[in-house]
Amino acid sequence: MPCHEKEGGNPRPTRMMNDFGECLADCELDDLGFSGDCFTWFTGDIKERLDRAVANAEWINLFPGFAVVNEGHFRSDHRPVLVSTEFFDGLL
Repeated sequence: MPCHEKEGGNPRPTRMMNDFGECLADCELDDLGFSGDCFTWFTGDIKERLDRAVANAEWINLFPGFAVVNEGHFRSDHRPVLVSTEFFDGLL
């Protein structure tokens, strides 16, 4: 199931989301994706993917075995986002 990045509340302002995408493109940064729950923040009935890992092509080439894991909530309304530069099957 694809992550739509937000459930509940008002929709994200299109202009702000376009500006964010343009900023990533201008800085030559790519979203590294993730495993785990797509929503990294919540309050009440609203869930969003606010926190993410990004990197440029040079970093991705330097760490080709990387993995990004959205961990579980613990005493916060944000999930920790773990970036491992040396992912091995079964490690994470």
